[in-house]
Amino acid sequence: MLIMRVIIVEDEKPAATHLKWLLNNIDPNITVVAEFDTVRDASKELPKIQADIIFLDIHLADDISFKIFDNIKVSTPVIFTTAYDQYAIKAFQLNSIDYLLKPIEQQKLETALQKLESLKQSFSQGNEMVEKMMEMLSPQKKIKSRFMVEAGKKIISVKAEDVAFFSSEEKYTFITTFDNRSYPINNSLDKLELELDENKFFRINRKFIINIDSIGQIYYLSTSKIKLDLKPAPESDTIVSIRRLKAFKEWLEQ
Repeated sequence: MLIMRVIIVEDEKPAATHLKWLLNNIDPNITVVAEFDTVRDASKELPKIQADIIFLDIHLADDISFKIFDNIKVSTPVIFTTAYDQYAIKAFQLNSIDYLLKPIEQQKLETALQKLESLKQSFSQGNEMVEKMMEMLSPQKKIKSRFMVEAGKKIISVKAEDVAFFSSEEKYTFITTFDNRSYPINNSLDKLELELDENKFFRINRKFIINIDSIGQIYYLSTSKIKLDLKPAPESDTIVSIRRLKAFKEWLEQ
């Protein structure tokens, strides 16, 4: 029997619903005591709630969930969840912190919970295990300084500082430079978000990561909606998503 209090931090409702269904299948005594979908809300509320485990999605509505560890001290064990497999999986495993790929499989989830039970003594020492995990994760980030792209029959180098914005169209990702040249790349926006200099680049919505120097004009369409005029101008409107608006303003003022 697994009697656990669980917190789910996930910005995709279907994924959260699926996780709750799996947990109930494993043991009805597992109780979800709270759910959050943003770094902001999680950072504010997590210290107030007692739980045995936090299931933490890496990409939340307003930012990457690693920022939570910058905002507060997390003493509750964490199991990360994500649809992508490039985030130092081996480092998490070596630290006995599980890292589940979506869609989450019940058998792997059950194994993770059993591992948690065996690690409770380690976690009783507070934040030590989480801090070790974060220390191993941090060196994994290397700021991308250039991209090798195909231009006709040639492969050329594009400096990150020359990129006005990155955009996603269906399953493809493109670089657009300040001289209005566009090139397809293999990196997803999710991966790029972790590799780019966060002082220069910001993900305004699910389709765009922009360079701060590409911003021409900023318009309020409403009290909670901002439109950007970028230089060069993309084919579609660049709207800052509501959930990223506060973080976007803070980024501009840094």
